[in-house]
Amino acid sequence: MGGGRMRLNLFQVRIGYATVSSRRIEHYYFSEKDFIPSTTVRGAFLNQLVRDRGLEELERYFFSPGYPIYGRPSGPIHPLAPALGRKRNEYVELPGILQRWGKEDYGKLLAEIVGGSGQERIRPKPKTGDIVVPKSSGKVNFFSRISLDTFIQDNVAIGKGSGSSKTGMLFSYEVKDYGDVWVISNLDVEVTEIHVGRGWTRGLGTGKVVKRGEVDLDLPGPGDVGYCLTPCVPSLLGREFFSAEEVRGTTDIYMSWYTWGKRAGLRPSFKVVREGSIVRVKDVDQDRLMELWPAGLNMMVKVPDMASLLEKVERGLGVRT
Repeated sequence: MGGGRMRLNLFQVRIGYATVSSRRIEHYYFSEKDFIPSTTVRGAFLNQLVRDRGLEELERYFFSPGYPIYGRPSGPIHPLAPALGRKRNEYVELPGILQRWGKEDYGKLLAEIVGGSGQERIRPKPKTGDIVVPKSSGKVNFFSRISLDTFIQDNVAIGKGSGSSKTGMLFSYEVKDYGDVWVISNLDVEVTEIHVGRGWTRGLGTGKVVKRGEVDLDLPGPGDVGYCLTPCVPSLLGREFFSAEEVRGTTDIYMSWYTWGKRAGLRPSFKVVREGSIVRVKDVDQDRLMELWPAGLNMMVKVPDMASLLEKVERGLGVRT
């Protein structure tokens, strides 16, 4: 067992209010995620590089999602750190539980959480992908779900001919306060400012970038458990990136960019398992695993538990916000 180890750069980006990953229902755009997806982060950084430096060969750069620093670094919860109940936003994790899942039964581990959490009448409910922040650690690790401040911004389209508002063209956007986010990347050139999401000409989504340090990430090998920092996909278009004995998590749809004549936009392309899912790896080739990292896929790391990963990020940041 055991894969490779990578030392990557750790960035802190002060985003503040932004409209990111919006989904449209009639004239209303609502934000689906409490973090900034990997593809959005990468596009923001590389767009700035092209504008500032004119770099052409950018394919090798990859980025993790931007997860909020909500007092402490946050991240997507995994199935073996379930909520204490269906309607509760508190989560519990036993130290080393991801490492143990490589050899032990999932159901037995989930049952052990019930007995070892110290909570009476707990009814564990896995909520894969919820963005959580550590509350305490020790014999048991506790997390709580973050809640970002939100407001609604109204915009109206102006007719070119009349110079006034157009009927039926009032749009509402949900804007979230992402504050500061942490990002892991192999970026080795300086970027000091990025723009993410809609409305940055109106002051939304302008991010100040600071490199905080470095962080070592272990990659899973055969027999290990991998934790998905980005969406993961075992195979695509007939090419296998890793094989799994078991996958636990929830599915999502990967959105890709398309162009058709003068039209461009996002379209659903294929199914993936979302951030926070866990994989019991059967076989993996490290180079193949990393092929899709620039596309925001398969950034899968080996950690004993989620608390250990977030503690490593916190040490790399060097400060609490």
